[in-house]
Amino acid sequence: MNLFKYNEHERQMNFYELLQTIKQNPNPYISRNSIFDFQAFYNGYSLTKSLFNLPITEEEQKFEDFLNWIMESYSPIELHCSWATIIFIYSADEIDGLKKLFELFEEYLEQQEEKMLESSEDLNDESEC
Repeated sequence: MNLFKYNEHERQMNFYELLQTIKQNPNPYISRNSIFDFQAFYNGYSLTKSLFNLPITEEEQKFEDFLNWIMESYSPIELHCSWATIIFIYSADEIDGLKKLFELFEEYLEQQEEKMLESSEDLNDESEC
């Protein structure tokens, strides 16, 4: 049995499913349940995609936007820190930081969805005039 054989008919995990899997069971992906180990994993993931010229999916772009939002919204002063460090500053420890990352990402997605709904409602209101 070849463990590395690629089957093009098997469905591949999308990025949000990967995040959900890591949230539920981080150990196969990161060595410690830590915001900084996740940061190393994500940096490696991003680098691999770049090196192989793989396109960034919409989900991955939303996650990147979220990380930029963290750096803009939660940095009390203009610090030159990573998103992981900023989340860690607001956390009890590295484990809590990883939990906060996933919580904040879910909140961010909900906010973005609400904004899209509001803007589509505004467009509908304008078209009724």
